Amino acid sequence: MASRVFETGIICLFLAPWFLLGGALILVGIHAIAQPAGFGDLWICLPPGLLTCGVFGYIAFRYFYTMPRLTVMQFRYDAGSLEFWTKATHWQIRQASEIKSVREWRGRRRLAGWSLVFRDHQRVCLSATALNARTLIEQLQEDLAETATVFT
Repeated sequence: MASRVFETGIICLFLAPWFLLGGALILVGIHAIAQPAGFGDLWICLPPGLLTCGVFGYIAFRYFYTMPRLTVMQFRYDAGSLEFWTKATHWQIRQASEIKSVREWRGRRRLAGWSLVFRDHQRVCLSATALNARTLIEQLQEDLAETATVFT
């Protein structure tokens, strides 16, 4: 939990100057449009300001809204049945045979987690810091390998 708070603080420190810069560019651009005599051609600041705020707003949206909603918070695995809880879907029970792929998701220097993609294109993320996550992934990969040899 402490690492998540620290990581969130670092992300906020990274995003804040970009939002301030983008906001300042937007204000200068709008002011130049409203009073062209005083600011001349500074209306050109408006598109880069909108682009800057849009790009970094998308990054913030993905990090603070989308990723936590897709992250598996709790799970149970028993006899080929995976039961997991996310903020978006709450508790779900899926069979291991429904899993299309298990992909590693790496940070800058280390393993951050795994992405589980199901055959109906639902995707959930399992953090490497989750309790027994590595054991679950190893078991899922074994079961997927057994399933693949049965069907070939």
